[in-house]
Amino acid sequence: MTLNEQSVGVIGAGAFGTALAIVLADAGFEVDLWARSEDVRLSINEQRENSIYLKGVPIPPAITATSDLERTVSKKYMVLGVTPSHAIRKVFGEAQPYIHPETMV
Repeated sequence: MTLNEQSVGVIGAGAFGTALAIVLADAGFEVDLWARSEDVRLSINEQRENSIYLKGVPIPPAITATSDLERTVSKKYMVLGVTPSHAIRKVFGEAQPYIHPETMV
């Protein structure tokens, strides 16, 4: 499997995760942003704004919010974990089988 060097996954679509995704998109990366909440995912993809956690900040077209953890981490150049600390073990435990050994985490 080959890594996509222009593709990054961000796990966690709160204010900080969304802000990081925006910075990465502005730097030229395609970003899959994992959102636990369907409301957040729909807001980002349909309104191009995270109206729940980062209201008023436009979301670049290079960001796609998804609830699919495998899509978020698979074949990515880099994966950033931006979930609350109590969720890190569970979420990364689920994501681990899909993360390539050469992916930066």
